[in-house]
Amino acid sequence: MRRIILTALIGLALTPAAAMAGPYPGEVGTCTFDPATNVIHATGLPYILEHPVYGNDLAVINFRREDSAGSVLDEYVLGYAPSGEMDVAVSAPVGVEGYEFISQTWGNDGSQYSTYARCTS
Repeated sequence: MRRIILTALIGLALTPAAAMAGPYPGEVGTCTFDPATNVIHATGLPYILEHPVYGNDLAVINFRREDSAGSVLDEYVLGYAPSGEMDVAVSAPVGVEGYEFISQTWGNDGSQYSTYARCTS
């Protein structure tokens, strides 16, 4: 009986943290920027999600490019990464730019997402 109550209490204690976490895995991959080709290469990107989100168990990969102040320069859908790898060609950066391979967005204004991999120029 004590074990059941303890298990229930632990489950309740974990529920708020789980509810605040996003539906997608975060920081599961890595990326690098090649200044000779202006290509960002990502590895370790998810393909199959542990739990379906919006009825889909495949991880949609989006790409986001930001300037050094954090302003979004580009953001678009890349699709799926069955091999866990993707390459994105970008224009030559002006100063330091940030690159992120991110999940599908969620929330009322679509501003929430999980970052799968990030790097800078």
